[in-house]
Amino acid sequence: VDETLPAAERLELARETLNLIITRGPALGHLGRPREAIVALVGAVAAAASHGLPDVEMRARVNLSYTAAAEDPQLGHRVARDGLEIARRLGFRSHGFYLLGNAAEMAMRMGDWEWAVARLEEAVAVDELDVVAELRLAQIRGMRGVDVEAMLARHAAQVADMTEVQAPATVSEAQAIVALARGEFVLALELAQASYRLQLSPDGQALQVAARAGAWVGDAEAVREAIRLLEDQQGRVPAATAGEARAALAALDGRRAEALAGFTDTLRR
Repeated sequence: VDETLPAAERLELARETLNLIITRGPALGHLGRPREAIVALVGAVAAAASHGLPDVEMRARVNLSYTAAAEDPQLGHRVARDGLEIARRLGFRSHGFYLLGNAAEMAMRMGDWEWAVARLEEAVAVDELDVVAELRLAQIRGMRGVDVEAMLARHAAQVADMTEVQAPATVSEAQAIVALARGEFVLALELAQASYRLQLSPDGQALQVAARAGAWVGDAEAVREAIRLLEDQQGRVPAATAGEARAALAALDGRRAEALAGFTDTLRR
């Protein structure tokens, strides 16, 4: 992208220039530069709207909502949610598919569950093959105590042999989140570890689930592994999550005052 951008600028190719910047954003995020990525993608969203390129704007919103997850979940949620409404109005179904998945993921973290449930139920009713929407809906229902085990097991069987690792990683993460909510901590730990060992992503919750489940079952080494991996990630969310895990480790070690201080700091963050 860096080699191509100057030529695109000189030739005044607005669409190509913006698409290159939009590609560059998540690449920067994966290189540990999330703030630079977010600033570039916020600009890409605004520039695409200014140039009257709604399809480019939707792609920028998809990438921004994904990249912002580790640094600014509120921004990621807002960008994806607003983008979803634009995509619905303009009939951009493929972009809407990704934006709904990202918006729902952030909505679960931000507590905007009623909005997420309404949109996800609508998406599943329109397209019963929308696996992402069904998984996100199952996560919320599972966290509310609804029995979604059969549906999750069906999706796990469907993706078991897939070579595109994002699919089985996503299903395992959803199963882990529900297992944690049900108090099945050993199972939650196993599923969370299976997920993050396949794929680590800035919008994932597998490491947090693993740290929490590991703490509940007293598996200090599992908590330490989650901490090591969280410390390798950039952004305020993994930093806060690592702080929570370190506090849990202190509690397991009997360091009560340090644990309380760590949990208090995590809540502030």
